[in-house]
Amino acid sequence: MVRINKSPAETALSRAVIRWGLSRPILVAESATSIIYRVGLREGGAAALKLFKPDITEEIRGTIVLAWYGGEGAADVFDANSDAVLMEWLPGPALSSLIDAGEDAEAAEVIAGVIASLHAPREGEIHGMISLEDWFQALIRGNPRLWPGAAHDLFARASGIALALLDSPSRTIPLHGDLHHGNILHAPRGWLAIDPKGLVGDPAYEVAPVFLNPMDNRALCTDPQRIETLTSIFATKLGLDSGRVLRFAVVHAALSACWSLAAGEEPRHAVAVLERLLTLLPERS
Repeated sequence: MVRINKSPAETALSRAVIRWGLSRPILVAESATSIIYRVGLREGGAAALKLFKPDITEEIRGTIVLAWYGGEGAADVFDANSDAVLMEWLPGPALSSLIDAGEDAEAAEVIAGVIASLHAPREGEIHGMISLEDWFQALIRGNPRLWPGAAHDLFARASGIALALLDSPSRTIPLHGDLHHGNILHAPRGWLAIDPKGLVGDPAYEVAPVFLNPMDNRALCTDPQRIETLTSIFATKLGLDSGRVLRFAVVHAALSACWSLAAGEEPRHAVAVLERLLTLLPERS
């Protein structure tokens, strides 16, 4: 008898299929932190199965906050354990489809609506999230010698803005932490968020990733009118201070650039957006 050794991913998939009585797993996507399948449920219909890769605490945090949302503004979690989560299948398309159709402002309105649902008051407490102070470490505790020479002053200014924001917090709430057009999908019950990072902090940070997206459209992301439109929509619809919205967008752009540098990648897009955002800040910021 020949014994076939399964890979860790195959073993995890087999365990999940048995645990939840799943069928017909179809590989949908794989990232640095997880593998996602579309699966059939025992009672009929489809679900999304996300298998966590080893030692990925980020996925555990994300599952905790996703379950805490209770399906309000986000995909519903059916069940989860330490290495997998079974959740609502969202057929799509992603919200980026509105941008492709020339409806960027409409997409921002959708994002504001999703955030309003995610930030709605909920019973109980949530634990194990990362504070914004810890999330910003790559920027505020990074080595300035690694910053691109031509953009050194941009990074320095962004770091100072980050520290000032942390020193003057407003409300502190659970945050998705990575809310952008690619992480909002359409489903029969509306637009819903997926893949939260699991942070806790100022609600104005929640909209910051939007200014950097879509990542493949630098002309749009550096358009001053677009930046002003996004700021206005988020401030008006969510009751946020427009200055804090813009400053958190600055911090996130610089932080994204730092992450790219740490990964050995060129942060051209993030630096270009950072530079444009800084030109739109009041002089005192």
